[in-house]
Amino acid sequence: WLHNEYVRDLPVLQGQVPEYPAWFEQFVLQWLDENEDVSLEFLRGALERDKKDGTIGKVLMQYADILSKDFPAYCTKEKLPCILMNNVQQLRVQLEKMFEAMGGKELDLEAADSLKELQVKLNTVLDELSMVFGNSFQVRIDECVRQMADILGQVRGTGNASPDARASAAQDADSVLRPLMDFLDGNLT
Repeated sequence: WLHNEYVRDLPVLQGQVPEYPAWFEQFVLQWLDENEDVSLEFLRGALERDKKDGTIGKVLMQYADILSKDFPAYCTKEKLPCILMNNVQQLRVQLEKMFEAMGGKELDLEAADSLKELQVKLNTVLDELSMVFGNSFQVRIDECVRQMADILGQVRGTGNASPDARASAAQDADSVLRPLMDFLDGNLT
C-alpha cells in the first residue's frame, strides 16, 4: 500500500523495480513468528479437542456404518462394490501412515491404542463388506453350477477311451466349466 500510494509515482523511480525496504523486514519476520505461535497453538487446541471428542474415529466409523447399511444395494453394480471396499482399505492405509507420521512406536500410548482400535474396526467392516459382496454372487454361482451339471450330464464317460475321445473329453470339460468361469472372469477382473 505504501509503495503504491506514495512511492510508485515519483519521477526518480519511474520504470524501476523498487528495492525491498530493509527496515520492513524485521516487522515481517516478527509477524511471521507471532503467526507461527498462534498457528501452533491453534493446532494444539484442535489436537486436544480431537483427543477429547474422538472426531477422526467418529467420522470414519459413521462412514463405515453408512456404507455397511447401503452396501447390499451396490452389489448389483459391476465395479462399485470393489471401489467402495478399496476406499475402506485406503482409509486403513492412511491410518497406518498417520500412525507412522505421528511417531510410530514412540507415539503416546493412548493415541496409539486409539489408532489401532480404528484399524481393527475398519478391518472388521472390510471383512463384513467382503462377505456381503461374496454372498451376492451366490445365486449366480448356483445358476452356473446348475448349467455345468446340465452340460456334464451330456458328457460321455471316457473310461479306456482312445486319444481322440480323451481330447474330446478335455473340450467337454472346458465346456462344462465355461458358465462358471465366464461369470467369475467377468466379475473378478
